[in-house]
Amino acid sequence: METPILIIGFILIAMFVAPIYLIIKNHKIDDKKVQTIFTAHNQNNKFNFAVQLTDKKKVLGVDAQKRGLLYIDFNQTEPYVQFVNLEEQQNCTLVTATEPGNTSRFKKLSFHFDGKSNSKSKEEITFYDHDQHYTIPVYPQEEYIIAQKWHEVIRSL
Repeated sequence: METPILIIGFILIAMFVAPIYLIIKNHKIDDKKVQTIFTAHNQNNKFNFAVQLTDKKKVLGVDAQKRGLLYIDFNQTEPYVQFVNLEEQQNCTLVTATEPGNTSRFKKLSFHFDGKSNSKSKEEITFYDHDQHYTIPVYPQEEYIIAQKWHEVIRSL
């Protein structure tokens, strides 16, 4: 009598624990991948990146001493990586693109960096793009709030 009850109990536990485990595992950022990308973009040991901010599948690596910034988005089929040397940039602005006639629906969020001199080109980091396919659902309003927080951190560097 007790054996069938135990089996049913284990099956019910597995039905609830397994999906929760998979969701948590899927949202977790792999530290080894982050360190591999940091090493690949350190430009012959010029930059020593450390994780400054993380959210969902996004990572912002910063080298505060040499003023380097590395943005990684793991929420795409291939990680999106963008490096910006802040020594060559003057300021950072958060640029939003909205749908025509609907200013509350974002199509694109990006950070624009202006070069210190006219010879330096502008840099752009795309934080959210409506047309991009993401592996985990992304909501524009949430991304905008996160982008504002990240913008403040970037400006303080």
